[in-house]
Amino acid sequence: MTLRDWPDVSIVWLAFLVFIFGLVPAVVFYFSIRGVNRLTAGVRVYGPRVRAGFRQASEVAEKASQRVASPFVTARVTSARVRGSLSTLFSSSAIRADRRPELSSHEPGPGEHQKEG
Repeated sequence: MTLRDWPDVSIVWLAFLVFIFGLVPAVVFYFSIRGVNRLTAGVRVYGPRVRAGFRQASEVAEKASQRVASPFVTARVTSARVRGSLSTLFSSSAIRADRRPELSSHEPGPGEHQKEG
């Protein structure tokens, strides 16, 4: 081999390396696209089944939470009604007591002064 043959060999070697380094990403890209296609086909088949399972689980969880929470909500509502009725009842009797001064006994508080007279 002479010195004039080396440029030809180097061009062939460079072409081989470019082919190899270009081929590897192309193969990776090809198999990734193929895998994505298989994945989307599987999602189309099994997606509705999985979605139905999650929907059913959501309904069961919602019913269970309603069953668990309903006694507490009922107790809270009942206590609020009782408190409201009692405050209305006692505020009405306080208003009636203010209308009749002989039944109302008001003592001065710490910031109030007693009238002299």
